[in-house]
Amino acid sequence: DKALKYPLMFEVSDLLLVNKIDTLPVFDFDFDALKTNVGKLNSKMEILPISSLTGEGFDKWIDWLKKEIKACLNR
Repeated sequence: DKALKYPLMFEVSDLLLVNKIDTLPVFDFDFDALKTNVGKLNSKMEILPISSLTGEGFDKWIDWLKKEIKACLNR
């Protein structure tokens, strides 16, 4: 529901990190609904699920950061 509550934040951002994905089975969180709601606001936003506990997704996040830094340096 955060995407619908705070639409501007999601409209202007390039990346959404969803942390604590290792807890998804425990909480009532609809990841598909999040993707749908964010997609309505910003179809170009990349969504990366990560887990600080397990490190899952950090490689993709680091790759994304490297790509963005390279793009900024080449401007």
